Amino acid sequence: MMAGGPPPAGVTLAPAVLGARPALEITPEGGAAGGTILYFHGGNWVVGSPATAQQLTAALVLRTGTRAVSLDYRLAPEYPFPAAIEDAVAAYRDLLEHGIPAGQVVLAGDSAGEGLAVVALLAARDAGLPLPAGAVAFSPVLDATHSDWRPSRPCTDSPAPADRNPRTRKGNQMPQSLPEPLTGLLHGASLCFISTVMPDGSPQLTQTWVDTDGTHILINTAEGFQKVRNIRRDPRVAVAIADPSKPMLYYSVRGEVSSITAVGAADHVEELSQRYFGMPFPWPNGRDETRLILTINAHKIYTPMG
Repeated sequence: MMAGGPPPAGVTLAPAVLGARPALEITPEGGAAGGTILYFHGGNWVVGSPATAQQLTAALVLRTGTRAVSLDYRLAPEYPFPAAIEDAVAAYRDLLEHGIPAGQVVLAGDSAGEGLAVVALLAARDAGLPLPAGAVAFSPVLDATHSDWRPSRPCTDSPAPADRNPRTRKGNQMPQSLPEPLTGLLHGASLCFISTVMPDGSPQLTQTWVDTDGTHILINTAEGFQKVRNIRRDPRVAVAIADPSKPMLYYSVRGEVSSITAVGAADHVEELSQRYFGMPFPWPNGRDETRLILTINAHKIYTPMG
């Protein structure tokens, strides 16, 4: 499974198996009130896992007092259509066969995961299974034909700033929310390149580790690096994030660094080192190096072209 950040507070996580697929059971620490949420993570049916969706799933569990089972369904292209649908229906059938009444089950998901939940409802109906109590849809992807898709189309358009001088317009653009599956990539060991602006206006490009707090893109770097000096002078950046197994499918993000802080940066780089290499950070420049976290507001987000 892809990494999903620190465990959510107030819930208990436990590995499970449902419909012959791995799953993650999330239960309120104070005990569940009854019923089951069958959760499907987002990720455009090609990336993501129960781990990448655990914060959102846990929030749903805490607000309802109901346990959730998040399914690690099969992903394309290794497992093409209809593998994910088969896994979803098998998981629902497994719940029923374990004595959980259909009326006590709710299907839920985010983005492509909720699209899968809706299709699973239809497939369960067609298979003659009793239908669950309902479904909860978070920004569902329901048109798999992408009939409104155009290459490199911005996910959202920022308001045009009144002042187009790059040195005086800082902060005028509104940050854009990060869509799934981009957040899934940011929570994983994804490829990332960041471009900053040199004093002469030329671009400066470096490869880096990447993370997210769910709202912003986070980059861990060190005091004294060229990109830090560039950003302190001009906060505009461009970032490219790709799944290492499919590097030709990448998100391109333009934005601005809203903050640079050393608070928590040393612990953060240790977390990233475990995520990327499975080992403590080697501190090549010595432990007296000052690590920094760059917080990036996304102003334009371009979707993968593949």
